[in-house]
Amino acid sequence: MKKFITAICISITVMHVQAQKCQSIFSSLLGAQKNLYNDYKELRKNYGLEALNSIGNLGTTIASTTLDALSISYQKKVYSNAGVVPMSGDGTIGPRYLLAPCANVSGSLVTERTFVTVPSGFDKLYITIKVIDGNGEADISACLKDEFGNVINQKDKNVKGDGNSIEFVFFGTENRYATIHLVKKLGLNNFKYTISIKGEVNTSKEDIQELVAQHLEDEKTTNSTGTTGGTKLPELKGNTKITDVKTPNPKTGAILTEDKLPTYNPSTAGTSKTPTQGAIPKVGGGVPNATLTDKANAATTAPAKPTIKSPMPATPNMPKGTLQNNGSTAANSQAAVQDSAAANNTIQTNQKGKGKKQRAKQEMINQNKEEMEQEAKEKYEKRQAKKDQPTKKERAIEEGKEYLRDKKQNEKNENAAETESETKKKGKKKKQ
Repeated sequence: MKKFITAICISITVMHVQAQKCQSIFSSLLGAQKNLYNDYKELRKNYGLEALNSIGNLGTTIASTTLDALSISYQKKVYSNAGVVPMSGDGTIGPRYLLAPCANVSGSLVTERTFVTVPSGFDKLYITIKVIDGNGEADISACLKDEFGNVINQKDKNVKGDGNSIEFVFFGTENRYATIHLVKKLGLNNFKYTISIKGEVNTSKEDIQELVAQHLEDEKTTNSTGTTGGTKLPELKGNTKITDVKTPNPKTGAILTEDKLPTYNPSTAGTSKTPTQGAIPKVGGGVPNATLTDKANAATTAPAKPTIKSPMPATPNMPKGTLQNNGSTAANSQAAVQDSAAANNTIQTNQKGKGKKQRAKQEMINQNKEEMEQEAKEKYEKRQAKKDQPTKKERAIEEGKEYLRDKKQNEKNENAAETESETKKKGKKKKQ
């Protein structure tokens, strides 16, 4: 009965230790990140724009000091909203909060220590822990958590001895929290360590490409439909004559009839001064030195569509072509062709996006599979190495057997020598 109760206590203790490997995250920190969703989208968009500026395209994994600065700025907002001070010293009570990336954050492990990181926008994280002093040993658990604090990935490793290090590699970390829990094994040996974190951005991710595409389309729309200011020319309909148009003075608001219109004077044309006799007033925000006839003709002529090159395809919300409702068959035909091309580009973009998402998912699955196989291989090799090495008891038994074999062999040699000696003595006696 006592043995049964002891076994139950041991099993409960083991279950408790396992449950504590992935430490919990304060709800205030989880809530702070949820309130900064727009800032998070801005961060991911800026990652994509930085990739366009630095390497000229999207679809690759990159890391740079610019990306690091953008990420740290966002993480500081999250910590500030939660009332948490990151990068505190080793004497901090409770968990220590890190900014990713970071390098050589030192500490001395007495019993246990927990580190926490908030979402950094990085798609891949490298967490390295190195022993810099002492011969102590520690079990380390690194865990990824979602925005609700649920564990979605956990990795456990062990490190011992000065100069040794371990590394955890996680994928799909862009919107994930991470906890690193160090527990020192029993003993008086020192265990001083450093922890470093590096991050990479995968610009082929669908959310980055969509945010960048939307940004570029917004810029293109602003450039193509932006107003130039000034007073709008009156619209000419039917058989309206130029002389029937009453044009307001942009400064005074007075109506200028044809007989009172000033004449053109090159010395004052295009200036910002109040129009005087001899200067054409700047009407309609068009070309400053154009005549009124030219301006009237310009009002009835379809404007040329600007050509804006963009590295990103058009999105369904921002079509490239729009039909011109100005009676121009050629303009409508051209816009229709552009709309058709934009629709085709949208379909291709969606197909490519789905394909990239599937490839990224498969890549993550393959990577996790490789990591699991590598870890299983290492564990198997360690077990085999332990099996190949005899225990103390086996070594003692083997040494005892060897001693007995040597002893028997020595006894045989002594007996043979004695027998030979007696035989010689007998032979001598017979001769005598």
